[in-house]
Amino acid sequence: MPYKANIQITKKLTFQDFVRFVFLMGPPEGKRFVTKSSLKIDGKVFLPEQLIEEVFTKTHIHIWIEIEKMRINFYIISNISNMFEASFR
Repeated sequence: MPYKANIQITKKLTFQDFVRFVFLMGPPEGKRFVTKSSLKIDGKVFLPEQLIEEVFTKTHIHIWIEIEKMRINFYIISNISNMFEASFR
């Protein structure tokens, strides 16, 4: 992954905006970017729509971005769909 330094974080900038700036072409097909506080197992994962300024209060931060294979669990999707159908009957 590329290393980008000295990126100015402005108000209202989300993690998703940040990732789009760093990776203009987006993730490879079938994968997604995950923004974390570290690459360790106990690192916090940030939601794409979270504002960076609300998470970090310091003037200097490190953000790690991992590429993760997207997994779709069709069993769960099917069960959710069945629950909605049952509630509208």
